[in-house]
Amino acid sequence: MKNSILLSSAIAAVIAGSVQANETKNIDEELVVTATRVAQPIHKVLASVEIIDRADIEKSNASNIVELLGRVPGIDYRDSGSRGSNSSLYMRGTNSDHVLVLIDGVRSASATSGTTALQQIPLDQIERIEVVKGPRASLYGADAIGGVIQIFTRRGGDQAGYITTEVGSNSLLKGSAGFAFGNETTKATIGVSFEDTDGFDSTNKAGNANDDDDGYEEKSIRLSFDHRFSNDWRFNAAALRTDAENEFDSGGDDYTESLTQTLSAGLVAPISEDLTVKLTIAENRDEAETFGTNTSVFETKREMLTMQADYAIAENNVVTVGYDYYEDDVTSTTSFTIDAQDNKAYFLQYQGELQDLLLTASFRSDDHENFGRNNTRTFAVGYPIADNTLLSVSYGTAFKAPTFNDLHYPYEEFTFGSGFIYKYSGNPNVTPESSESYEILLRSSLGGVSWFASYYETEVEDLIELGLVGDVNTVVNVSEAKISGAEFGADYSLLGWNNSLAITYTDPRDESDDSMLSDRSRGEISYAIDRQFGDVEVYALWKAQSYRYNSNGTRLSGFNTVDLRASYAVTEELQLTAKVNNLFDVDYTLNQRSATTIYQTAGRTLSVSAKYSF
Repeated sequence: MKNSILLSSAIAAVIAGSVQANETKNIDEELVVTATRVAQPIHKVLASVEIIDRADIEKSNASNIVELLGRVPGIDYRDSGSRGSNSSLYMRGTNSDHVLVLIDGVRSASATSGTTALQQIPLDQIERIEVVKGPRASLYGADAIGGVIQIFTRRGGDQAGYITTEVGSNSLLKGSAGFAFGNETTKATIGVSFEDTDGFDSTNKAGNANDDDDGYEEKSIRLSFDHRFSNDWRFNAAALRTDAENEFDSGGDDYTESLTQTLSAGLVAPISEDLTVKLTIAENRDEAETFGTNTSVFETKREMLTMQADYAIAENNVVTVGYDYYEDDVTSTTSFTIDAQDNKAYFLQYQGELQDLLLTASFRSDDHENFGRNNTRTFAVGYPIADNTLLSVSYGTAFKAPTFNDLHYPYEEFTFGSGFIYKYSGNPNVTPESSESYEILLRSSLGGVSWFASYYETEVEDLIELGLVGDVNTVVNVSEAKISGAEFGADYSLLGWNNSLAITYTDPRDESDDSMLSDRSRGEISYAIDRQFGDVEVYALWKAQSYRYNSNGTRLSGFNTVDLRASYAVTEELQLTAKVNNLFDVDYTLNQRSATTIYQTAGRTLSVSAKYSF
């Protein structure tokens, strides 16, 4: 794998030297909000940032957001079989619950599991995704050890509408429709989408109940409203709701009905030329009812309030102060020992320019009702070493809060189809995980090539892991991890083709025994090309990933896949698209829980779709 990485780097250098004028999009002036909670052009952001816009989403072959994010350098993932199954993201080698996911600014994770049901966020409802890699707890609080992913839903613009439909392998049927309307002061949207697929058999388990396809159904609705008053104050509101049902293998006819929903309303008030105040109220709901072998109901609700003031103390120098509050409530068939908790936080940030230096510093203090106070901080400095080339160095601390399941889950026994009894109990004495991270980042846009290279190290202490007390499984603070890695990405145009190269190397280690952390691949290379030929656009993606280990220490082999897409603009309004994923039907595994339980992957899939815009 190392030889492949070095070879690809050399090829990239040669290609970059022969590139003509870049025809790919110029991202230098794109604004990023998530990195500092204040909009700023990406070339001034002192953090590793990836932007996925609507055009990128439509261009990709990804069938869901987990696959899409898995193509970002530094992000790995695994799923649990067929479409709609539980999925986990690993950003820069950290745990799946070390990534904070925001939807239109709303913290979206379940209070019980601590993770976001990303697999249930429809791509058709997304306008833009900002991925900020590295710790951001000093701005957002708990869970942002590996980074922050913010998903922006599609919002109102000029009067416009669209209708899409797609059919494909595994009896896939998808559709979506949306309409945007408004004027210079008031804009609104409504969008709906659905998906229905028979899926495939999630595991290799034997038995009548398991030897079947595991289907998935999904319906979603999105609403937004934005209004600008005559004094330039702005009011906005957004809602996204998804209802889904997915089948899975667990010994019987098992399936889960779930709901995810985010609601938000905000006011942006420019008090003066130098001072802007923002107020946001929001709610996130995550509900799941499971039927079959082990029935259960878990419903979590999070209500949030944020106040933020941005004050320009001088040109290109801004101070931000803010207050965050959220309260979690749990309703469940499981009688949690505590079913509500809250968190209060204050944060302070300075970002500015001192001659040629770019500076960012932030501090946050979180006071959690159940595990007390945690303070976090971030410092970063950047220097333009050449035209359109920035070198930055950053340091940050972060923490991961224990979930309701970690702290308050009562003793319970689960019986599986084989007769196996699993015993679990929460641990009220478990404490938050904490981390320190360093990063060196070089980002440039020269000669028609936009590229970046970064190296980082993260140390995580008091990792919350599953342990045994007698024959009862519970969580404990036991180990420490050290993660180091490097990333490289480049976008350029060559001989009329748009090219995108990404290389990731990750070394995630348990310091107690120097073993690799499970479920993360050591390295990944991807190369995408696309080109327009009149009314036809073609796209190809090659992705190679190295080995990984499962939680039992079994090594899972690496793999290579190729995806293809072709689109034809029949008219200005109508576009037809055909896609092939995993062209060579490569058989690979991302998730193996034991020698007898292997979660399957989809194999080769095909689909055709049509989009009509009006």
